[in-house]
Amino acid sequence: MHDMTLSVAEALDRLLSSLEVLPSEVVPLDASIGRVLAEEIRAGGDLPPFANSAMDGFAVRAADTARASPSVPVFLKVVGDVATGSVPGARLAPGEAARIMTGGMLPSGADAVVPVEGAGEAGPMAGRDLPPVVEVHRAVGAGAWIRRPGLDVVAGAVVLEQGRVLGSKGNCPAGSAGDRAAEGAPPSAGGGLLDGG
Repeated sequence: MHDMTLSVAEALDRLLSSLEVLPSEVVPLDASIGRVLAEEIRAGGDLPPFANSAMDGFAVRAADTARASPSVPVFLKVVGDVATGSVPGARLAPGEAARIMTGGMLPSGADAVVPVEGAGEAGPMAGRDLPPVVEVHRAVGAGAWIRRPGLDVVAGAVVLEQGRVLGSKGNCPAGSAGDRAAEGAPPSAGGGLLDGG
């Protein structure tokens, strides 16, 4: 009697060599769940695509806050309000600030954000009247509380690898990379053999 025991690698090799590769097709992302990605997906641009605030607060020129302290605050004129998803208006001049929400696009001329907690403001800012001036109680350096373009993903980076079985988690990076469709093989009855499902 001969020993016909196969290693896992040999068994998998035999199984995979007997399977036919299905042709791929391009489908919308919302129809791609369960498909195997035929080509890698790369980011079409930087994510985030622009400098934005990491905190609710006030966009400022860092140099204007250099002498700010709890005992001797700096007062800046508030000239704008930047909601998340909006495009800021005018460029900030020296001595000016703009109220900004988390994720809001940094206005031109600003190079830092003073969080609400360091600006003499208490509680949530959304829905409140725009103050004429803001009291800055802490100095901030250039770049403080700012998320730079490409912080999460740099343009051209691979966000999904070829051969990945697409699911809702996979579609999020593909969608945020700018793709609205994916090229993949249709799901098959044997798909669970490879992904544990």
